Amino acid sequence: MADSTITAPISSFQSNSGGIADASEIADADLTIDASEQADASAITDARETSDALPCINLHKMACSAILHDYQTLHGLNANVFTASSSAVIPEFPLPFAQHVSSSNILAHTALVDAEEILPTESDNKTDILTQGQMFKAPDAQKFIQCQKDEMDTLHDMDIMDVLPIESLPPRARLLCSIWSYRRKRLPNGVLSKYKARLCANGKEQAFGRDYWETYAPVAAWSTIRLLLYLATILNLQTRQVDYTSAFPQADLDVPVFMRVPQGWYVTDQGRLVQHTDPKFQDKAHYLKLKKNLYGCKQAARNWFKKLSEGLINQGFKQSSTDSCLFIRQDCIIIVYVDDCLFFSPKSSTIDAVIAALSKSFKLKDEGDVSAFLGVQITKDSRQKTISFTQPGLINQIIRDVGITTASNGKDTPVDSILHPDKEGPSKVENWNYRSIIGKLNYLANNTRPDISMAVHQCARFCSAPRAIHELAVK
Repeated sequence: MADSTITAPISSFQSNSGGIADASEIADADLTIDASEQADASAITDARETSDALPCINLHKMACSAILHDYQTLHGLNANVFTASSSAVIPEFPLPFAQHVSSSNILAHTALVDAEEILPTESDNKTDILTQGQMFKAPDAQKFIQCQKDEMDTLHDMDIMDVLPIESLPPRARLLCSIWSYRRKRLPNGVLSKYKARLCANGKEQAFGRDYWETYAPVAAWSTIRLLLYLATILNLQTRQVDYTSAFPQADLDVPVFMRVPQGWYVTDQGRLVQHTDPKFQDKAHYLKLKKNLYGCKQAARNWFKKLSEGLINQGFKQSSTDSCLFIRQDCIIIVYVDDCLFFSPKSSTIDAVIAALSKSFKLKDEGDVSAFLGVQITKDSRQKTISFTQPGLINQIIRDVGITTASNGKDTPVDSILHPDKEGPSKVENWNYRSIIGKLNYLANNTRPDISMAVHQCARFCSAPRAIHELAVK
């Protein structure tokens, strides 16, 4: 796992017949590219190796032709989408990774962030996500306690709850516990960026058919995200990233929810919620009646996506039939991943106008041009028509978790052997969480390192009962 990079020279792809896709214009949206920059953007697939063992990106129809069809239907995109067979022609100029794919050079080519910037340094990402009890034991507990006030001020400004005396609780009403969730938020390179405290309802106490009904809420597929970023590079589109602040509480509840006053807070005689000097204090004389969504509720994600979808449709966007998180308008495209959105348009002023219109109905933050999304660093080169995706922070985290040092022996990937159960072999000996490490490796393989997919797949088969040989295979 050298430097987790995929670089795609989009302007060089050809079909099996040698033809180049004509993507010269998108009529209605006034999106144009130079004829010399024509490209086959028919799909995105796993990296394949050439004869000299250098991975390259080969475009296939399956991943994104349907999305292109949506856009073509709405905007008259004149593009011939090719289907690549198993003997598809590899681009004339294969795409090398920053280094040959070998875990032996991870430490040499991946900059490890100073341990003082990454606290804590123990294994498992659970160290950055804390419960109330874990927070009290953390060395930076006071920073989390200070963040509670910011969270409660935000919820108060959004008017999401009423404070009532416990005597007024309706008969047979289910009173949910309130939960504080804490997190150290980091940049994609692993550097600590801020502390976050979030008030949640204990959704485990909700009962289906009484407290909630439907819960499903979609998220954008990474193939869609990559496709839009590729098209933005080809067509020189303006991009923007927007984050919806406290997204879930912006949506209304479909059923009443009652919750206890959070620990460390109490209700004054004037009926106001105030932070107590004792962070473990519990006010049992009052309860909260939620008027809007709150994190932790079973139906919260669905309610939020429904409200956001309605807001975008009211602005003239049409929801894609292929990816329900893709919204298309004549002059703008939006991709939604829960509370993070990417905007694409030929003109920056168009994006500004859309954001201004949405800000009237939603509380959001304009984070500028897209440089990182969902933990993936994104680097675009409009002149060379290339785009790179990297995850150095996640690689550093995995290295620390499994205890790889400069003295460790690396292994080349992809693997050329099959792992077996080894039921008679020695049992698990490492203290790191096997399932958690596989989850991180899987996210890495799916987003920026397809070359390790086979190796991760082999190790993932034994998550339920890993043995020593499987831990060794992970390392």
